[in-house]
Amino acid sequence: MKYLFALFTFAVMLSFSSCITEEPEEPTPNNTGTGTGTGTGTGTGSGTGTGTGTGTGSGSTSGSPSQTVTGNYWSRNDGVRTAYLYLSGSTAKACADGKETIGTFKSSYPQSMTFVVSGNSITFPLQFEKDGANLLVGVPQQAINTNTATWYKKGSTYTCNSSTGGGGTTTPAAKGNAVFYTNLKKTGYAINVYVKVGSFEQSAFITQQHASSPGCASSSTGAAQFGGLEPKSYSWRATGYKWHASGTPTPTTWGGTVTITSNGCTAIELK
Repeated sequence: MKYLFALFTFAVMLSFSSCITEEPEEPTPNNTGTGTGTGTGTGTGSGTGTGTGTGTGSGSTSGSPSQTVTGNYWSRNDGVRTAYLYLSGSTAKACADGKETIGTFKSSYPQSMTFVVSGNSITFPLQFEKDGANLLVGVPQQAINTNTATWYKKGSTYTCNSSTGGGGTTTPAAKGNAVFYTNLKKTGYAINVYVKVGSFEQSAFITQQHASSPGCASSSTGAAQFGGLEPKSYSWRATGYKWHASGTPTPTTWGGTVTITSNGCTAIELK
């Protein structure tokens, strides 16, 4: 149960403080009736009359709550991540951060979804808007004093990279590599280069000139190699020296942005 609360709260799926309960709407009477009557009368003199009449009628009363379940897919985004719900038949699925929990869905009024976690049964009341565009997920009794109900919007997909029952994990993207090289003319021992990519730092001697990228290799190529980088963009900087024929080095700084791709090799030339 604690895991399920943490899962929903962390993804802003279910941040509840009061239980949502809904009383059925008062039935709307539908009464119809028919009646017939007959009468006869006679009169004499100034006029007297008698009459009799009979009437019969029948009617029926019926009513039902206006809530209807429309759509199977629901989602909520808190600006950082998206949480998903799938409700169909008697199945309820909830997913956040690649972790999925599967439970049961009660589609008849009043609707609810129930999950069993560590032997604890947790039931969330559900309230569908009449237009079918939004769903209010209520608070289970176990959290009625600490959480509040949460709105979900109707969607068209349910995305969850996980295994059944809440133990799933999202497969991380493959890492990438970067190489820094130079084709600057040099004299003396080497071009001493200090390179920083994000929080990754490396000090290296670029001992060879390369007219083009030497590639990302595990063995030394006389270039500054960076491996195992998460696939995203990094800022980088390098400091070193440009050597001249006179033998006097000039302190130089390079910098920019490098984008790492999964299983890729991004090359940066220091010019």
